[in-house]
Amino acid sequence: MTADVSERQIKKYNEMFSRIGCAQIYDAARQYCHVLNINLTARSKSSRLPGPVFPVNTNDDMLPGIQALSRIPSGWIIYIRNLSEQIGALAGDVFLTACEKKDVGGVVVDGYVRDIELIYRDFSIPVYSSGVCIRSADTAVNPVQEVPESIQYADFSIEPGDFIFADPDGQLIVKQRFVSVALMSAMRLRRIEEKAVVKLQEGCPIGELTGLDDFLAGRGEMKFKF
Repeated sequence: MTADVSERQIKKYNEMFSRIGCAQIYDAARQYCHVLNINLTARSKSSRLPGPVFPVNTNDDMLPGIQALSRIPSGWIIYIRNLSEQIGALAGDVFLTACEKKDVGGVVVDGYVRDIELIYRDFSIPVYSSGVCIRSADTAVNPVQEVPESIQYADFSIEPGDFIFADPDGQLIVKQRFVSVALMSAMRLRRIEEKAVVKLQEGCPIGELTGLDDFLAGRGEMKFKF
């Protein structure tokens, strides 16, 4: 079962994310964010990836990913975690061609992918992975019983419908019920930052902008709302 996320919601959240980044989301709403510290790297031209995740686990077998792809709704992010020693690649140009035809919003593989030149040259969807391997996973014989399913990292669980936000700064998971407030908070912060940039471009010294002299003299606090 997937969470109830409409295509309209996905489009709305994607549009909001296009005006901000993971840094603003984390700074403005870190209580709602979980940082993915698994060394994911963008393999595609597009490194901005927002959307609800469709997660599946595998043990170096390509079949669970194919199962997930056959059921994923339009606009969702397929998220594959290799629970084994990550022996082979779980996605390449063939798999990604099928993803584009299915209108998948992006692909995340906590494991290996391959065909990197083709991914970068030929595909418009964002693709992240934690590694690259020259050969594919050996088998496609071991199905999972439930698609999608939860992915467990230590004390944190990624559930179907959780939102992933990724860009060159990093990757965040936000539970679906907090996505709207997290994005709205991030957009407010971004507007504050944009005002600060304008003032700096107009010649305002950063010490004056932030109240540095008063802070160092013990007359006030540093200012970060401009």
